[in-house]
Amino acid sequence: TEIYTLSLHDALPIWSLGGFLMRRMQVPNLLAFSIILGFIVLIVLFFNLIMDPKSAPFFVVVGGVWILALLTIPIQSANAVASERMNERLGPLLTTPLTGAEILNEWLAPVRRWIQFLARPLIVLFAVEAFVKYRTHNTDDPRWSNVVAYLGISVLTVWIYPRLVQWSCLWIGLRIKSQIRAMMTAFFAVAAWCFIPLPASGFLLNTGLLSPGGAELLALVSPITIIRGAETLGAEFNPQLSFSLAILIFCHFAAAAGLIWWIRRACLTNADRYLGRI
Repeated sequence: TEIYTLSLHDALPIWSLGGFLMRRMQVPNLLAFSIILGFIVLIVLFFNLIMDPKSAPFFVVVGGVWILALLTIPIQSANAVASERMNERLGPLLTTPLTGAEILNEWLAPVRRWIQFLARPLIVLFAVEAFVKYRTHNTDDPRWSNVVAYLGISVLTVWIYPRLVQWSCLWIGLRIKSQIRAMMTAFFAVAAWCFIPLPASGFLLNTGLLSPGGAELLALVSPITIIRGAETLGAEFNPQLSFSLAILIFCHFAAAAGLIWWIRRACLTNADRYLGRI
């Protein structure tokens, strides 16, 4: 007689969001339920947007998706390695002919699928908002250039930020062996990158330790500044993207892309050493 055990993964129907997250995306249980709660909040915001567009602009929904990404991508990326160590599956894997780089790429597959899953609604929101920006703004404003700048910046944020977080947090997971410590360090590192430059630039500007230009450069380190600038492009307080600011934003993305290349290379090149094979 065979005895079958029913796990939480099996109890969830295949068509449910929970089943999709746990089976397809391989998201941990608690994180999956947090994601479901986040989607409920996004649905409420979206319907609020439809009912009263003036009080709930598009950037509220866009910000909600980015917050969901902030809550999930760092933890899932750091957990890709830490969970394997915790479940003692790392040792048998290291005896296979797979290289360390191939093992890391396999572990990151669920993270890549999750990033693609979040990117699709963001791209749709960007397209709809670009259309709204063009149709509703004053005809005297440079509407076409604003729409092109908005779409360019927004697409770069979706293409660069998640991958930078993915590889940075994977590197943290490779260096820190404790699962909880790795996940919390990854989350707080990404949160610090997002939030600390904004109050720090304001404080240093008010105390005179930084010039206005230096404070602006420090604020541009945060992705929140870039995303907020793109979302408010064409508003009364941000009618047009200046040439100097466009250069600074380009340098921001170039530096982020360079970090992706450097961290990814460090992870893949030293994968065998980080995993304990050599």
